[in-house]
Amino acid sequence: GNLALFLALTCDDEKYRKIEHVYTFNACGLRSDTLKSYQKRLNDTSFLAKIDCYETEHDMVSAMFKQIKQPTIIACPRDNLTLTQMLYNHQMNAFVLHGKEFEPAYRKSLYPTLFSHLVNDIIMKLPTSTLEKWIYRCNDYVHSDLSVDELYHVFIYHVGQYTKIFDKLDFNQIRQIEVKTLI
Repeated sequence: GNLALFLALTCDDEKYRKIEHVYTFNACGLRSDTLKSYQKRLNDTSFLAKIDCYETEHDMVSAMFKQIKQPTIIACPRDNLTLTQMLYNHQMNAFVLHGKEFEPAYRKSLYPTLFSHLVNDIIMKLPTSTLEKWIYRCNDYVHSDLSVDELYHVFIYHVGQYTKIFDKLDFNQIRQIEVKTLI
């Protein structure tokens, strides 16, 4: 998965010629700053032709990173009703398989899409000291019993605290922001 993808991206030309294909299933992807170092290979169409990426529609983990190639989105048997289910949706058994064929989903679901924008476009641009505080705050989410819908409002409130993008709104106003509005 992610390790195979990283090795294919970073190996020398002799090893690269031996690679026939790389498959990833809910691979996390790579950080943007890592990708910048390998632009020559990333722009090589023969390299991209060797890569097949698959993600489930509800996988939140892969949403936190940049993918080197648009993944094929596969249906997932569980919804993201709790944070624990979000984490289950990152595992191999989260892919819906009919015989030898994956059941396609045509796009990522709402929460991973929102999460991807918040992490990649806002949170990863925070100063290091603020980012560290944010990571500790997120650890509290893992241990909460909140549903995803409940957690969404708390999450948005905290995003506002750390980024100041909702400075003029109080918690009651933030609670009324629907996911579709932010997307």
